[in-house]
Amino acid sequence: MAEEMYAPQAGSPVTHLAENITNSQTTIPLDDASILLDAPNTITIIEKDDFETIKYTGKNVNDLTGCTRGFEGSAKAWDSGTPVARIFTSQDLEVVQDNLTALDGHNNTLHSEDYIPDSEKGANNGVATLDSGGDVPASQLGNVDGMEVHNNTYHSPNYATESNLNNHIGDTGAAHGAVTTSVNGFMSSGDKSKLNGIQSNANDYSLEAHDNDHHTENYITEAEGAKTAKGTYTGNGNTSQTISLAFAPKQVTITADGDSQIYAAAIEGVNVGIHVASDGILEPLRTSKNYVPHLTASGFEVGASAANSEYINHDGTVFHYVAIG
Repeated sequence: MAEEMYAPQAGSPVTHLAENITNSQTTIPLDDASILLDAPNTITIIEKDDFETIKYTGKNVNDLTGCTRGFEGSAKAWDSGTPVARIFTSQDLEVVQDNLTALDGHNNTLHSEDYIPDSEKGANNGVATLDSGGDVPASQLGNVDGMEVHNNTYHSPNYATESNLNNHIGDTGAAHGAVTTSVNGFMSSGDKSKLNGIQSNANDYSLEAHDNDHHTENYITEAEGAKTAKGTYTGNGNTSQTISLAFAPKQVTITADGDSQIYAAAIEGVNVGIHVASDGILEPLRTSKNYVPHLTASGFEVGASAANSEYINHDGTVFHYVAIG
């Protein structure tokens, strides 16, 4: 049976504990519970290198109710004002992996619920069968509402005749005339080539390029002010390097050049995130600039306190980043 998965939350908005809580308290008071997803779901309480993930089954104004403490990590007492957010945890990843493994185990297996009883084949309110030629026998076609038989073929009474098709023309006055900006018609091959060159889900965004001595940034600004940026920087091996952006990021993801794995990710409000080591092991809730970017009002900072190839400011390594504001 598949394990229950809980919806992720884009941007992982942060609220805070409204009161001190004990390690066994099952109603969690927050400053603003409205920014969190509806129940059931999970939250993570974060304090420096310590954390506790809690499952909740209800929301009552600013209280999370029906909570399971220590859903991941250990149940602890926490102080008022401690940050709380819905973040993607190692528990979330393990459930996804387990469910995919369970699905893969059903390959090439026909379950009882997939069988169609013989009594329903070719029967009223059942399913049609195919003859030796791959067609549905006429005896199973029955009467089709709104259709009539013509030369043993079901069709709509408003079917097009050959003369209708031969006389079909566009507003251009000629059969299959090309469309213009003022006259309806058909698409030309040139216009089709232009459409083929537009990427899927493309929008009317403005693109601005910005270069400096340590990274290249290309960010896209929507009319409502939301921003994204992507670019590269080269690690200099220092304990701190600042990557400047034209906006305050809410989330930053970093990968190393030529490596498809996510090296580091951080969210606004808490300098804590997820780091994936070179061996592919997930390391959630890292706080050091060696492992996760620290977000600022105008960009983010990375560091390397030693010559470690897994640090995100490793000397000489080219890193790629994506920032969302």
